[in-house]
Amino acid sequence: PIPLPAEDEVVWHARLGDVVKCKDAFTSVCEGERVNGTGGAYFFRDRYFAAKVRQLPRGVRRVTLVYNVGHRSCQDPTQQDLAVVERQRGFSRAYASAAVAFLQGQGYDVSERVDMPPDDDLIYMCNAKALVLGGGGFSTLAAECLRYRDPAALILEASIDDVAAGAYDR
Repeated sequence: PIPLPAEDEVVWHARLGDVVKCKDAFTSVCEGERVNGTGGAYFFRDRYFAAKVRQLPRGVRRVTLVYNVGHRSCQDPTQQDLAVVERQRGFSRAYASAAVAFLQGQGYDVSERVDMPPDDDLIYMCNAKALVLGGGGFSTLAAECLRYRDPAALILEASIDDVAAGAYDR
């Protein structure tokens, strides 16, 4: 059986892998950074994390970061080059380490679900009491599943307020 999130746990999805193009992606814009089909970001920087932390319920101290460093696009021809893929995995690991350090610096106990089967991650995310979305369709699918399963769940996603606060500035 797949373990489910605790009642007092925030599940935070990060879309990593092929979209992370530099080692400082958590704090800096990378050359060649891609946006998703709706023009939004696939992954978010430290300012987005700061904006979302301010929206978390008081008293919550546990965060589980869900991500996969090996995600590859079948539509991107560079993803056939294993050297490129390995470099992006390293960039994704650096991003995840920076994200964990940021959240720990905010006083959270952080655990990680790394490179698990996507179906298992989806089930985990759909059973959260609080979910912070990353970019891309997988987060959106998890949010829709969670809204259906538990209409009272807290779902934090990109918002116009985040834009006004500069959370997505490139």
